[in-house]
Amino acid sequence: MSAYQHALLALDLSGEASTLASRAQQLAKAMGCKLSIVHALEPFSLAYGGEIPMDLSPVQDQLTAHATERLRRLGAELGIAEAQIHAVTGHPQSEIRRVAKEIGADLIIVGAHHRHWFDTLFGSTTDDIVHEANCDVLTVHVDST
Repeated sequence: MSAYQHALLALDLSGEASTLASRAQQLAKAMGCKLSIVHALEPFSLAYGGEIPMDLSPVQDQLTAHATERLRRLGAELGIAEAQIHAVTGHPQSEIRRVAKEIGADLIIVGAHHRHWFDTLFGSTTDDIVHEANCDVLTVHVDST
């Protein structure tokens, strides 16, 4: 019996997403556990503090549709069912933890980038997930160079 039954891969859809997804798939296969994917889009209203005096919901919808399509393609490449692919909108830290709890994930896999000075000052999504998740978190180093 595997130590883990259901892993959730949190992706930011950066250039390293395919590499990270491939590594996660290999890990899930080796552990004999189910693999799901989540991508959380931060809403414009949070990113810009509501300072833009126009309705950006069509742009948000378009970004969500684009992210969902990218996740579906990636999931198809990895043999992950659409029901295990989650594109959500909200604070990435809390949404990733929420989805993990909702689907019963006992492991979250997340990429860790080189830390920049602003991450050290203000924290990062990965750090928040590591410290606040209700399950184990595996950080996989990805290099953007």
